[in-house]
Amino acid sequence: MSVHGAWISPGESFAKAFRLTRSTRSTRSTRSALVRQVFSQLPSDPKLLTQILKSLGERRAREDVIFFVEVVQSHEWSLTAPQNTLLISACQRSRLWQQALDLFHTMPQRNVTPNTINFNATISSCSSASQWPWALHLFHAMPTVKASRDVISYNATITSFEKAARWQDAVQLFQEIPTARLCPSLVSFNSLISCLEKAGQWQLAVLTLLGMADPNNDEPATAATAAASTVPCVPDLLTFNAAISSCEKGAQWQWAIQIFDMMCLCQLRIAPDAISFNALISSLEKCAQWQGSLALLQAMPELEVRPNTTSFNATISSYEKAGQWQRSLHTLTAMTASSVQRDGITFNAAMSSCEKATQWPRALWLFEDMRQAFLQPTSVSFNTAVSACGRVSQWQRVLQIFQAMAQAKVSPDNITLVAVMSACGRAAEWQQSLRIFEMMLEKKVGTVQDFQTV
Repeated sequence: MSVHGAWISPGESFAKAFRLTRSTRSTRSTRSALVRQVFSQLPSDPKLLTQILKSLGERRAREDVIFFVEVVQSHEWSLTAPQNTLLISACQRSRLWQQALDLFHTMPQRNVTPNTINFNATISSCSSASQWPWALHLFHAMPTVKASRDVISYNATITSFEKAARWQDAVQLFQEIPTARLCPSLVSFNSLISCLEKAGQWQLAVLTLLGMADPNNDEPATAATAAASTVPCVPDLLTFNAAISSCEKGAQWQWAIQIFDMMCLCQLRIAPDAISFNALISSLEKCAQWQGSLALLQAMPELEVRPNTTSFNATISSYEKAGQWQRSLHTLTAMTASSVQRDGITFNAAMSSCEKATQWPRALWLFEDMRQAFLQPTSVSFNTAVSACGRVSQWQRVLQIFQAMAQAKVSPDNITLVAVMSACGRAAEWQQSLRIFEMMLEKKVGTVQDFQTV
């Protein structure tokens, strides 16, 4: 087959054919004819078509997937059920859940009855995009077309509840797995614990993990531990990390340490990774346990785990909460020595540490260092710098920072305006205070207490 002087054989890669049809600058009708010419042989060559669909998923080329879906739908190709699954999965990997849903809904029009695998692939695509209503709708629709639900159907739907923090729905669906005469898998448990973690349900997350690790433990039973007692399931690194993260969000650092120790000391001897350490350091940081944060940061290289930006940021934040501003600066320097990238969170935490210790020159130095590192200061950065100078009546510097905020096109918030107004008020600069007060009225921000300050 010759296209624009180039020969394309049926076995030639889809990528080359795609580039050829996309590169033409002809009219829409000419391009449509070119598309038909390039892809006309695919439906009659199922093996080649299957190979192309597999390559779409593997390459995760978003534009290619969109283009191919358009071709399939506009030319009404009758893909088989497995071929539909491949294309829907390719949509999932490219985060094209609407296209996956459209393909699924048009299957009956193309004389293909969706089966369990088609449903699972579409539910997974919706789940990846946090489209839990669609995932749940498809899950409930399966019996209407006599598509049997398997544990993958349950797992994908439970996962869809994660970002929406719909933990009650996740628990209810998890409870139904044994009722459907299915065995919950490791993915089932991990999906449930992750959902509980995102919803702040640390107690249930911990109980679920304990039920997996020891079905005969004496802790109060939950839906998950009841399932684990009948079908033991060995937790893995993802399980422990999700449980530790749930304790971190619940400010339960003692439980986080126990789970971390359980992971390392149990018969499985699962090696912690950076996520494990970061979650544990963050749990200690929330409770100002800076000694523990430091010990963990120092222990990471010994266990062949490289500390990353999150590791250092959490440690600096723990120093900030404990008033250890010198250690914050030392750790900031250590990041550079370790070739670890510093970000806005790094500087903001170190600045806040200096601000609380009334070390305003160092806070300003960090503020300037942040800008020299080509990092855009946020409202948090400006507010910390303003507060640091305002604490020691450096009202001129406060106004300079406030002006720089406008130049950086960062909108001041209530915290900014109150801090600037308070700094000017301490210096008896009532004209400046009144100007900020008028700005607060204009932006409709501030509380009754703020106005009383004026």
